[in-house]
Amino acid sequence: MVLLTTLAVVMLAAIVILTNQQETATVETAQIDISGQPILGEEEALVTVIEFGDFKCPSCKA
Repeated sequence: MVLLTTLAVVMLAAIVILTNQQETATVETAQIDISGQPILGEEEALVTVIEFGDFKCPSCKA
């Protein structure tokens, strides 16, 4: 009985693991023209963070 219970738990775990596998999502990248903009850091970095702010917004202004 213990062997059958263990086998059932292992099979259930295998089913859950195999059905929960997700495909890797495709990553979309965009090329944004930042020429003439102030840059901090290396120009050829792998990641570019662009910050937008509106100084009419009280939070952005602070």
